[in-house]
Amino acid sequence: MYDTQPENTPASRLDPKNCGEPGDHGPRDGLWLKVQECISAGNCVDVDKAQRCAVMHGGLVVPIDRVKGIECYTIWQPGAPNYWHSAWEYVCKHMPPASTGLGINSKSARTKDQLHIHMADFHERASGDLVHELKGQQGHMAPYSGKSWAESLVTATGWVASAQKWEQRKYRAQHFLNLGSNLFETLQKEVAPGRSGCKSKL
Repeated sequence: MYDTQPENTPASRLDPKNCGEPGDHGPRDGLWLKVQECISAGNCVDVDKAQRCAVMHGGLVVPIDRVKGIECYTIWQPGAPNYWHSAWEYVCKHMPPASTGLGINSKSARTKDQLHIHMADFHERASGDLVHELKGQQGHMAPYSGKSWAESLVTATGWVASAQKWEQRKYRAQHFLNLGSNLFETLQKEVAPGRSGCKSKL
């Protein structure tokens, strides 16, 4: 899809297998098949042709090109579609922005092998935790630059699947004023270098 290959990127991260093939139809490729179907039938909830993604039932924003997940290098190349911006534009038009969050699963946590952004209600306790952090950090707010991302921690209530309960946990965070820039590209430039061993979630 894109010809540019960023410098100093391990060859393993540029493997096309990380993105999948248009003809994939395995047991974990159902979402990829469904987005093709809704595009063909014209019954997607919404389609952003400029950003190459569709809104599907269940509050998902899904690329209309083959993108297995966050391991696919095309999502952070210059000129890549900004799925995050498209998702937030939809939220602002059709959902309550103050209580809606965008989320994406890591490769190990997902069950579907087609990139998708969740648009969902933000848990009230988690929202309150983040508001408290942003208002009370007094100089050590989560950084605008990813260069100190590894040292920037915020406390928020999160769901612990193994324990089946909500509890406060520490999260690494980066603060963005808006979603005008592609988060995948920004994190690849500022967070990923030198941290290939870290498992991160957006």
